[in-house]
Amino acid sequence: MKNILFVDDDEQFLDGIRALLHRRRRDWGISFAANAREALDILSSEPFDVVVADMRMPGMSGAELLAEVQNLQPGAVRLILSGYSELRSSFKAAKPAHQFLSKPCRFEDLVAAIERVIRLQRVLADPGVRETVSRVGSLPALPDTYLRILDELRKPEPSMQLLGDLVARDVGISATLLKLVNSSFFGFFRHVANPRRAVTLLGTETLKGLILGAHLLSGLDLARLKPFALDALWPHSMRVAACARSIAALEGAAKEAQEQCWCAGLLHDTGKLVLATEFTAGYLKVRDALRAGGALLEAERAALGSTHAEVGGFLLGLWGVGEEVVEAVFDHHDPGRSGLAGFHPAVAVHAADALVHEQDGEGAAFPALDREWLRSQGLEERLEAWTEACGNIPEEGAEQ
Repeated sequence: MKNILFVDDDEQFLDGIRALLHRRRRDWGISFAANAREALDILSSEPFDVVVADMRMPGMSGAELLAEVQNLQPGAVRLILSGYSELRSSFKAAKPAHQFLSKPCRFEDLVAAIERVIRLQRVLADPGVRETVSRVGSLPALPDTYLRILDELRKPEPSMQLLGDLVARDVGISATLLKLVNSSFFGFFRHVANPRRAVTLLGTETLKGLILGAHLLSGLDLARLKPFALDALWPHSMRVAACARSIAALEGAAKEAQEQCWCAGLLHDTGKLVLATEFTAGYLKVRDALRAGGALLEAERAALGSTHAEVGGFLLGLWGVGEEVVEAVFDHHDPGRSGLAGFHPAVAVHAADALVHEQDGEGAAFPALDREWLRSQGLEERLEAWTEACGNIPEEGAEQ
C-alpha cells in the first residue's frame, strides 16, 4: 500500500481526486488536507510515499510546506502544482519539489506522474539511501563554471550562447536545469535532453530568478572532496557524451535519439557526484577498495548497498528527466537489464563509457564491455567502428 497526501484549499479539486482515485483504494492510501497546517498534522502521525501540494494556499504556501516535508519525511516524493502566473513565487519550490506540475492539471497526467515516481522507489532497496537521495534538491557545479555563470547573469544583457555552453559542460547544472525544464509547469510538450536548449527555453529572467534569487545552484567544495578527484568526472562525462552520440549516429539513430544518448552520456555518472557529496564517509570506503584493486560496482554495493548507476537513475527519474535518459543512466553498466532488445541509448552509453575507460588505461576497476550481451544482439561486430569513432573524440569531448 502506497500512501499519498493531496494538499489543496480547492475543495472541488480534492473532490475530483477522490472520485478519480476511488478504484485505486486497494493499492493507494489516499489522504487529503485543505491547507498546509492540516497537512503537517497528518504528516506528523503517518508516513507518506508521495505528497502533492498546491503552490498558492492561504497561510503557508505549497513551497514552504514541501520544505517542511523535505525535513519531516525526506523519503516522500514531493510534487507541486503551480500556475505559470505564479512563476516568481514558484522559484522557492525549485529545491524542495522533485517535480512541478502545471495547474490546471489533467487528472490523468497527475496520476501518471504519481505512478512513475512510485515505480522508481523500487530502484533503491535501502530506505536510508533512498531518503538521502530524495532529500537532494539540486546538484553542485564546478566552482569556476558556477562563478562564470553568476558573472554572466549579473550583466545587463547576458549571453544565452555562453550560458548554454557553460551549462552543457557541467554535470550538476545540466541535471538541475533539466529537472525544471522537463516539468509540465513550463508547458513544453516534449522532453528536453539538451542542456543548451534548457537554457534557451527557461530564458534569462527565469535563470536569474532561480540562480541569483532562489540560489538554486552552488559551487562544489573541491577541497572537501579532494580524496575523490571529482574534477576528473567532468571531462570524462563530456567524452562519454560525445562518444555515445557518435555511436548512435553510426547506428543510424534519429537526431532526437542521438541527443538522448549525448545527454545520458553527460549524466551517466551523476550518481558518483551524489554519493561523494551526500555519502562522503561511505564513499571513502569505495575509494579505498579501488586503491586496493577492487571493482567499482562491488565496492559501492558493499559500502552503500547501491551503485552510482542506480542512485543517478533514481534521482533523475524523481526529477522528471526523460525516461530514455533515465533508463540509459540506470542501465549503463548492464544494457540488458531493461529487457530491451537491439540498440538503444543504454547500449551507446555502456559502450562509450567502457571504451573511454579503456583508452585512459582505467579498465581494470570499471565494468568491462558486456560482449556476451552485445553478441546476443548482433552488435559485437560493430565494436570496431565504435572504437574508432570514440578514438577520434578529443580529450575535452565535443560540442553538443
